Amino acid sequence: MQTVDIHPQETPEASTFCIDSDRAADWLLARYAAIDAEIALVEAQAADVVKRLRSDRERLEYLFGGQLEQYVRQRLAADPAGRRSLILLHGTCQFRTVPASVKVYEPTVALLWAREHRPDLVLTTTREEVDTHAYREIAVAALETTGEILPGCMQSAAKETFTLKFGSK
Repeated sequence: MQTVDIHPQETPEASTFCIDSDRAADWLLARYAAIDAEIALVEAQAADVVKRLRSDRERLEYLFGGQLEQYVRQRLAADPAGRRSLILLHGTCQFRTVPASVKVYEPTVALLWAREHRPDLVLTTTREEVDTHAYREIAVAALETTGEILPGCMQSAAKETFTLKFGSK
């Protein structure tokens, strides 16, 4: 079987070729341009393939993701060991509980509240800002004691997540 080089060598022998004229320099620049164009083409093709594959995956997830989650729930409910993961040949399906949390999502609103109620939380570096870590701690304490959610914060309830993990990359 004969192999065909799809990139024929246009390079003159390295031992005899040197950049000693405009023609030789232009030849090298043409090779650079051809290689760069080929790289761009391959990258564009690869991006198209990745886009198509992601679309295929999203479609499968839309069509069957709910069924998979329900099936895994049934299998794990029947597991006497109380496992939260189902290990299969091509991946692991698992449930995890994400605890409730408080997040400072609007630092500017938090800053206004802190200026009035807790000036010790206001930091002044090049500009005035709120210490979001300390503010969050104050917000968690206020939520636990009074049930109040401080301005600029939001509370997310505890929730269960369903994730898929595949082998190492």
